[in-house]
Amino acid sequence: MKRLLYCMSEILSFLYLLFSLTVMTPILIGWKYYVVTSGSMAPSIPVGSVVFVKNCEIRTLQEGDVITYKLPDGKTAVTHRVMSVDKANGWVRTQGDANEREDDLSVTQERLVGKVVLTLRGFGALLLFLGTVRGKLCACALGAVVWILSALASDLTDRKDQPSCLSLQ
Repeated sequence: MKRLLYCMSEILSFLYLLFSLTVMTPILIGWKYYVVTSGSMAPSIPVGSVVFVKNCEIRTLQEGDVITYKLPDGKTAVTHRVMSVDKANGWVRTQGDANEREDDLSVTQERLVGKVVLTLRGFGALLLFLGTVRGKLCACALGAVVWILSALASDLTDRKDQPSCLSLQ
């Protein structure tokens, strides 16, 4: 029982830390994130992926870069690949990898969110869930469970005498 509690606390702590670092580090350095909800960039960026976007200028973009921009409504974000750049006039043309033709509208600096610098496949549903009240409560509850398991494991045994849960003994 002691060993089980100790191993569970180690594993949950590691997973909690790994997820936190993976998702929070880009946000802390100022990147924005968006969850991909359409298949227009499949297979390179499948539905359910999270894209992290860093601010940039139109003049720094090149053909092949993947960018996120806002539609004229100012609300809807689109992530597509740059097909051509007109630096003189300050716009780019984009197209989704799965689309047969370029997008109808050119992207100007005003609508550019930035360049995609990191993609995490499959994290989108989790991030959308964590954005809800229920998701935040679950994250806090998981943190509390990890803390309680760690406290129980340390109360039941001295960690110096406890072998790692990954050992085969």
